[in-house]
Amino acid sequence: MPNTFNVLVCLLALLIGILIGERYRKWKKAREEDNKENKKENNKKESNKEEKKDTETGPSDS
Repeated sequence: MPNTFNVLVCLLALLIGILIGERYRKWKKAREEDNKENKKENNKKESNKEEKKDTETGPSDS
């Protein structure tokens, strides 16, 4: 009897581990996509700032 109990506990632990792993993968993927979007937005903001500087001071001759 303890043998089947041990097997059931091990299977339950394995199932929980798989579920946690799947959630982690989904979370990690969503986080990477958010980081990509944030980088794109930051690049747009920086390029807009540079364009504003160029229009205010004129194009740089460097």
